[in-house]
Amino acid sequence: MDTVTAIATIALVATAALWDFRENRIPNWLTLSAIPVGIVWNTWMGGFAGFQMSLAGFAVGFGILFILFAIGGGGGGDVKLMGALGAWVGVQTIITVFLLATAMIFLLLVFSAMMKTISQNAKTGKHTVAFALPVFVATTVLVLAKVCVAAG
Repeated sequence: MDTVTAIATIALVATAALWDFRENRIPNWLTLSAIPVGIVWNTWMGGFAGFQMSLAGFAVGFGILFILFAIGGGGGGDVKLMGALGAWVGVQTIITVFLLATAMIFLLLVFSAMMKTISQNAKTGKHTVAFALPVFVATTVLVLAKVCVAAG
């Protein structure tokens, strides 16, 4: 993974996590601008193979979260965030980020249930967890590991 991709992906998920934590939403300006920029960047860096990797990453990231959104889990911002992140990092990394973030949420919910401290959203009355925060942690760990491996 090149330095620009590493910085861009960490900046994307850090900004999303901050917004999600503070506002309980992820802004469209962030996610919808990151999708084409990620596709263009990967096309620039890898030609047609980079374009395919980016488009496939977008489709998988968006698709996985869209299915969850459609059945009532997660929000629209989470769907767009995972699509945007997928456009930057590709299929393999977006699947790994999803699995790690989901595992973190599961552990958080189990721990919260044991401690009886699950937060309740004031607007909807539903119990919520900001998905962008575990996505930030998972992405940062994976990106830094890839950069360290590439550096030798």
